[in-house]
Parts: sequence; structure tokens; C-alpha cells
Amino acid sequence: MQHFLGDINYHYYIIYPPVFLQDYHIWWDRRSQSRPLSLQYTCLLAIICACALQHVENATEKALERELGDTMDVVSDQLHAAMRELASVIPVGHYHYLNVQRLLHSCYWYKAEAKFLEAWHVLSAAILEANELGYHKEPARGTVSEFDLEMRRRLWCILDTWDWQISSGLSRPKIIHRADCDAELPELTLEGHIVSPLQHMKMQSGLTRQLASRFSAPKNIISPCEVQEYKAIIEKWVDDFPPEYAFENPDTSKDDKCAWLFSHRFYVYTMACLLILNPIRHYMVKQYTWNSDPDELNIRSVGVWYSLKLMKTLRRWVDKIYNRDGRLHFIIFSIFDTAAILCTAILKDTEYTISNRADVLASIGDAVDMLKKLNTISKTSKTSYDILERLVRRLPESVPRRDLERQVKRARVNIRSPPPSGPTQHERSLVPQVSTPVVPPPAAVAATNRFERPLAEPIAAAPLPTAPMPNSMVAPIPAQLAHQTMATQHVNYSNNGTSEYENQEMPQNVGYISFNDPGMSISSHFADEPQASQRWPSGSESLPPPPMDEHTRPSFTTINNPTGLGSGIYQQQIVDPGPEFDIENLTTAQMGELAPLWTWHSENLDFANMAPPTPGPNGYSRPM
Repeated sequence: MQHFLGDINYHYYIIYPPVFLQDYHIWWDRRSQSRPLSLQYTCLLAIICACALQHVENATEKALERELGDTMDVVSDQLHAAMRELASVIPVGHYHYLNVQRLLHSCYWYKAEAKFLEAWHVLSAAILEANELGYHKEPARGTVSEFDLEMRRRLWCILDTWDWQISSGLSRPKIIHRADCDAELPELTLEGHIVSPLQHMKMQSGLTRQLASRFSAPKNIISPCEVQEYKAIIEKWVDDFPPEYAFENPDTSKDDKCAWLFSHRFYVYTMACLLILNPIRHYMVKQYTWNSDPDELNIRSVGVWYSLKLMKTLRRWVDKIYNRDGRLHFIIFSIFDTAAILCTAILKDTEYTISNRADVLASIGDAVDMLKKLNTISKTSKTSYDILERLVRRLPESVPRRDLERQVKRARVNIRSPPPSGPTQHERSLVPQVSTPVVPPPAAVAATNRFERPLAEPIAAAPLPTAPMPNSMVAPIPAQLAHQTMATQHVNYSNNGTSEYENQEMPQNVGYISFNDPGMSISSHFADEPQASQRWPSGSESLPPPPMDEHTRPSFTTINNPTGLGSGIYQQQIVDPGPEFDIENLTTAQMGELAPLWTWHSENLDFANMAPPTPGPNGYSRPM
């Protein structure tokens, strides 16, 4: 119970600890006196124990297994099954606040098991129970105490957020009929915390209500203008983040007192990118030509940029996780889904209209490395890694892999170096070396970037030449706005001539991001390293923003240094791709628990039947 209240409960803060502990002591007193116990509270207690056993620390897992006589997974599953059987005897019509909390924790349990369909059905039951209790409506003034009103609003805030997220992820209809809802957001002032553990859910609930009132559901966001409007709403939401959650230079001074801030910060970062990408995915997996609609090409460039940003965010989160966290499958699927979409974009880009392919390939390689690190934690993570690795083998270019280069270096050390004389020499041989990027000569850069960009000059310190951007991707600027445009920084999502993957820190103005500052060149190092600041030009007027996870303390077990990861990006050796592999033809059995989430994304992944490419502006299908 201490582990649950001190760590797991802070993930979504479904339980208000003072009231729960008061009922907990009453429950034990009545049990010790052999008096009747509350059925609703007993069920809630059972599911809380089941959730706690899902996330037992490695240090105590063996001791608990000896005491309980089985593995944590088995005992947790037995407790959850016992809870469901016990709850089935609650008479129909006996609605209770504790029932809503129990169903929410059951939904959380299914999510942690990667059983998303079951989680959606249990969430539906929780929402219906809350509806019967009237939590979706604001009660008449004076009929409910301020405390009870706050508790109602908190539960509805979580239900509201999960309904949008889980229903959208499964392409299922929304459970909540929002036209009949007027419940306000919670105040979050009861505990006296500097930052409430429920703040991140309140932020998301406010956004989902705004999106639902405008678009009803993500599936209704189709046209380019609707996508741009939807994206602008989320970017404005990001702009209004509290200082503790700011995308750029967050205030980490409160992390010591609020241990949940670290994980919540990365949770909302990831959710912001995923929400923006939801309606853009369909544009990213389409096949384009040099004469395709410029609006659609621009939307795809936006999607590629946010995919790279999402991968960077997930890398920083994954580097701090080595045990089974409650949001692990959310992280795993975000990595897998984003990387698979990027792979499909590359496979369908037969005419090489994606200007920053090197950055996309580097991001895909990093996704494979992240899933490889996590693939022993659960069956879902292993399935994700296996499928993505097979898909990557179909890419036309080799993918940079840091773990592969580290293994090659180890082999070279073992072959060419004399036997180590002591531990110090052995340790030195395992330290990964940072590779120096090869800067092309000015003539090569000039030849590569022969298409002019009207908004800004390319950054001079680009480590890799990129493919030119076709003229159709550059939107013309009205003459009356040209002088204003030239004086203002803009988002350059295509980022022609610049290594996109090296510029993943979010600038201070999220309205939105500009890579056009000649003094801006952000390090490609994923871990927090002192060398990162050396990548900035000496003439830069401002120092680089500190990494987002600097001086933070996570609410789950962390490691100081990423395990088994090199510090540079290296080129993958060419391997035999094996038999032909089409991800769109995967069976439900092969996808496992990922199938419900993946099905709705795979409708455009028909790259097996792609038409041959048409010649580009220079007569070649590939930019020369």
C-alpha cells in the first residue's frame, strides 16, 4: 500500500489519499473484529493491490514471490480476477463513488497489460456509472459540499481525458456524449501541493473539451485547412503550459518536492506530439510526386517534424526507465507507431520528395534501439521490436544504428588490441567514441541546395547534405506581407539543407518553431553530456537551452546513464533483408496486443502496390 500511494497513484491520481487511508483503517478495524466489510471498498482494495503488484521493484520481487508462492504477474492477475468476481455481486443500480474508482483502476490495470480493448470496455462501464451519479453535470449550488464537488470533478476529468485518448487510439466512438456535459474542471487546491499530481490530467481534459467542441472526433479532421486549424489549437495549448511543464526550459526547481513532475512532464510532451500527429498520419503514408498538392506536402513535412520531435522526447524518457512503469505500453506503442509511419513514408517516397531523409532514417534507427532496450520487459515490447526490425530491413537505405556500431567497435578492440593489463584499460575500451560528422565542401552544399528558400538561409553548419526541396513545396508569399515575413522567424518543417534530427530541442516560442537562426545548432547527443554545448557556434549570442530532463527527479526508478547506448549515431551495416515483408499483411496473431491500436493506422500502408515513380525536375526519379 505504501508503494502504491507513494508512486503508482501519482501516475493519474485517481485516489485522494487522506480519504482512502481513513477508510483503509476503518476496513482493517472491522476486519479484525470480524464485522461486515464494505463490498465496494474491498473490491477497490483488491484492484489497488493488483495494480501495485504490476510494478514491484526488482529488489523486492523475489521476496514477494517466495511469500506469495507465485510470480507477480500471476498473483496480480488472480487478484484482478477475484476483484471482478466479487464486484459482480454488487446489485444493479447500487452506484457508488468507490465503484468509479475501482473501474478506473481496472482500466489502468488493463492498460498496463497492453489489453487496450478491455480497457476501453471497462472505461465505458466507469463512465456509465459516473453518469448515473451525475458527475457529468454541475450540481445546483448548495446541494453538494465543496469537497464532494471537487472529488466529482476530479474523477470526471480523468474519465473525460481517457475517453478521448483511448477511443481515438482504437478508432472507437466516444463514450461520453459531450453535448449533455457541463462539469467544470477541478480546482486542485485541496492538498496544498506546489504542483498538483492531477495537473497534467486537468491540462489534457481542458484541451480535449476544446477539440471535441470544435471537431467532435479526430476522424472528422480531414482537409488540410482543418488539420492546420487543429494543429494551431494544440500549439496554443502548448504555449500556455505552466512553467513546470514548459516545452522549452521548464522550471525544474520544484521537482525535488514534487517527484511526479518528471514523468508527467514527458507524458504531456509525448501526448502533445501524438495529438498533433493523429490527423496528419494519413498524409504521411500517402505517395507523393513532384507535382503533388503543395498543401499536402507541407502537412507531411509538419508530420515528419513532429515525428522527429516525438522520437527525441521518447528517447529522453526511455533513457530513465529500466523497470516496468505503468505507462510503459504507451511509450512502446508511441515509439513503434511513429517509427512504422516514418518507415512507410520513406518506402512510399520513391521520388525522394522528403528533404531530410537522413534525419528520418536516424530517428528510425533510434526507435529500433529503444525497442531493443525495452524488448525484454513485456511480450508487447518484444513484438514491437521484432516487427519494426523486419520493416526496417525493407528500407531502400541503411539505417544508422548506435548499438550496432558499438558492437563493431568492441569486436575491433578484441581483435586488434593487446589483452588489457587491468580494469582501467578494459573500461576505456568500452567507452563509445563520438564520431565527427563529415562536412561537405561548399560546392557540394551549393549543388545540393540549388532551390532557394524565400524565408531564411540554411544553417551553415549542416553536418549532412540533404535532398533539394521541390518548388511545389514552397508556398508563395503575398507581396504585401513579404517585408513582414522576412523579419519574422517561421517554422521550416521541411528544413532543407539542415540536419533536422540535430535540432530537436523545442525553442522558447512554440508559436511555433524556427530553425532559421544562423546561430542555432542543437546537439544530436541524446543523453545529457557536457560536450553538447560545444556544438554551438562560438558566435552565438545565447547559450543552448538545457536538456528537458536536467536536474529532475522522476517518480519511478531511474538510471543515471543510458544502459548500453553509445553517444553518437552510426551507420548500419548492410544486412540480408530476408523474405519479403509487408506490414499491412500482418495477422492479428502476429500483432498480438498491438493489433487493436494498429489496425486503424494501417489502412494506407499499401506500398506493395505502388505505381512507378515519375521523373523529377532534372529528369531523374531521385534527386541527383
